Amino acid sequence: MFMSVVYAVYILVIPFGGKFASLYGYRHSIALSVPFQVFYWGVLLASISHPQLAFLAAVIWGLQKSFYWPGFHSVIARYAQSGQVGREFGAAYAITNLSQIGGPLLGGIIAQYLGLPVAFLVASVIYCFSIIPLLTAKEVFTPKVYFLNIPWIFIKNFQRNFWPILVLAKSFWY
Repeated sequence: MFMSVVYAVYILVIPFGGKFASLYGYRHSIALSVPFQVFYWGVLLASISHPQLAFLAAVIWGLQKSFYWPGFHSVIARYAQSGQVGREFGAAYAITNLSQIGGPLLGGIIAQYLGLPVAFLVASVIYCFSIIPLLTAKEVFTPKVYFLNIPWIFIKNFQRNFWPILVLAKSFWY
């Protein structure tokens, strides 16, 4: 149920995340996702004693994803060397996967010996500092026109790639 809420929010809000990225830049979109991620962790931590907050945490995580992923994919698509997009995306994906293995391991060790709130604080500080290189890097950006219906036009034109979404959407209307 938790992941259903996350991705329901994500599907509904990602067009706005794309619009934000097209107006203010990719790195600003990624940077805006950081407070949502930290807030998500805080609400998730609070949900230990108040389980009803788990649904709020799911909504916040869906919002975080809606700002992070359009910026991330746009950066990869925009700045990857021609013919190297797959290799560069693969390298970024490998680094992400390694951090998803090492992060919980380190977080678990910190939580075991110092407590979950300390692990949350350490993760939040590291995450906030991780955007410093992003914000100091020069971004050549020109605002682009982005209409909120563009994702739906894209899905309609490439229906074969998006058939699960189309089946879901049609099931709601009929």
